[in-house]
Amino acid sequence: MAVQAYSSIATRKAPEQSVALFPMNGLADEQRAFRIFQSEAAKGRGLREAARESRNLALIAQAKEPLTPKAYAILAAAQSDREIRNSILARANRLNRRDLALQGFVLEKHLDDQAYDSVLGTLDEMFRVNPDRDTEFFPILGEALAIDEALDAFPSILNGDAEWHDRFLSFAVRVPELRSNLAKIRNEIPIENDEADRILIAGLAAQGELSTARALYANLKSTSGPIGADGKLDWASDFIPFEWRFADDRDFRSQASQDGEFLEVFVRSGQGGVVAERVITLPSSSFTIRTNVQSRGSPRSESLRLLLKCGVNDAPLFDKALKTGGNIFRLEAAPDACSPALLQIRARSLRGEPTLRLELSRIEVKRDK
Repeated sequence: MAVQAYSSIATRKAPEQSVALFPMNGLADEQRAFRIFQSEAAKGRGLREAARESRNLALIAQAKEPLTPKAYAILAAAQSDREIRNSILARANRLNRRDLALQGFVLEKHLDDQAYDSVLGTLDEMFRVNPDRDTEFFPILGEALAIDEALDAFPSILNGDAEWHDRFLSFAVRVPELRSNLAKIRNEIPIENDEADRILIAGLAAQGELSTARALYANLKSTSGPIGADGKLDWASDFIPFEWRFADDRDFRSQASQDGEFLEVFVRSGQGGVVAERVITLPSSSFTIRTNVQSRGSPRSESLRLLLKCGVNDAPLFDKALKTGGNIFRLEAAPDACSPALLQIRARSLRGEPTLRLELSRIEVKRDK
């Protein structure tokens, strides 16, 4: 009994010694077979060829101990007949849903069969049993997300009832190739993750998918009204570029006031550039822009400017200096191609000038009657 107990203890770390002590230890034979399989695979051999090198030992392990999941995985991988392989995997999967090697082959089978519901179901089971394997499994799940035909299966899996769901969402938004498909189903996934949504929207916009990003933002912010609606723009800065991107440098910065009514601008001597910008949808007819500037001291008349551009590199559609006090500008209807537009606030303090400190009221963009 002592020899058998020691053999059991040594099964994982020293399977050869374990079998020598107790020849009927099928679990040790399983470990030996799997080590051979891993070694052959590491040499660059295909999975089937690697599995065939350890097939006989896997059969011995299975004969001694029927509940050997890695042995089943090896036997399935060694099969060239697809139906036999699938049959082995199906039976083994009913016996053990926890072993990663076995589940990996089950996953490969579902991918080969393009059974995406089963792919996601298998991954879900693997995550629940092995919750700390994000690095291994998230790229596989990402491959499935990149397949259009698999998208319908994702909302039912990513339903928010497991911790890994939120972690996968945070992973996927950081992979540019996955953002487009993720945006298609984001509204069907009941997971609240503002940080992931900010990254997704900003990422889509940065890679040129502005209309997709705008539609997603509009849905997320549906209670706040349409983007660029007539009325005053608030100073929200969470969802760039459809909310404000503020400069944030020690000598050149802007931020919303505590009550949210003003933009506070700070520019040291010799500094200047875009202090705040966002994308807006312009009215389809002529419109008026209104804002009010409060300043400390008497800044130069060109210190603060308001610009409208159809694109980042395009010449401004509108470029006017803002004076202290009220500012009202009337514009004709923008070209159809200029929707949405980029609204920029630029500030500059020339060398030798005092530090620029300004407050800008919420900007009103209102369609003319």
